[in-house]
Amino acid sequence: MIILYVKHNKNTTLILVVDNRVSLETDSASWSNAVNELTNHMKLARSDFPEGQVAETIFGIATVGHYSRLYIMEPGQSTLTDHPTTAGGLLEFRKDESQIVSLLLSIKSQASPVVFERADLDPGSGGPGQ
Repeated sequence: MIILYVKHNKNTTLILVVDNRVSLETDSASWSNAVNELTNHMKLARSDFPEGQVAETIFGIATVGHYSRLYIMEPGQSTLTDHPTTAGGLLEFRKDESQIVSLLLSIKSQASPVVFERADLDPGSGGPGQ
């Protein structure tokens, strides 16, 4: 699953999780690719901050199969750091559901509302996803 376009300007919770192939859960190359892709997307999101706006901590989740890892990107940084409460550990969707929900609610409470919109990915443009 690939998310090509997100425009979310409502006061409701939006959570996107990419679930790559379950058969690759233990494959280190799959995890490396997922983290690299997440890093690139987070750097892109950081570069889209309006000029003069103070950069904030960005939260991200890399998922392969049934497992996720949570990361942050601090202001002024271009690399990911393990989320402080998970220390780089894997969270499994079923077994760790309550911890995942708690972490997502915590992130939501710390986050500023942001609209991420990329004109080159606009669904009305006839581009990908049409």
